[in-house]
Amino acid sequence: MEIGNFYKHKMRDLVVKCTKSNKNINDTFCGYVVKGDGLTPKGGFKGDWLCFMFDPYFNYIQDILTNTQVGGDHYKNLKIQPTEFIHANNIPFIEGNIIKYVIRHRNKNGIEDLKKAKHYIDLLIQFEYETTKVI
Repeated sequence: MEIGNFYKHKMRDLVVKCTKSNKNINDTFCGYVVKGDGLTPKGGFKGDWLCFMFDPYFNYIQDILTNTQVGGDHYKNLKIQPTEFIHANNIPFIEGNIIKYVIRHRNKNGIEDLKKAKHYIDLLIQFEYETTKVI
């Protein structure tokens, strides 16, 4: 196990972060429980946690962040969160806002969100195609 990585227990709903690996002592490790299973409380642990009982869990932080929404639930039922799509495609700020407002208009602010998207489209046209550089 690598220090700093997250691991999920193979048979329980338990996620841990490795803080110390004892590969010389029966392949055990120490760490921090970040997601308890009801049997194991969150917090630090030491000792005989055997590495073979855990699998790498690379998506833990991403799962927490993408499943958390502040201020409503208008993105919850989407297959891909707008932030994930925008980030994965390196979409600039203005274009990202256009996508965000168009996607959410039916579930949040209706025509107000479409007007916001239109405003950002107008800004994009101005900044990218109509603005002349000042020397």
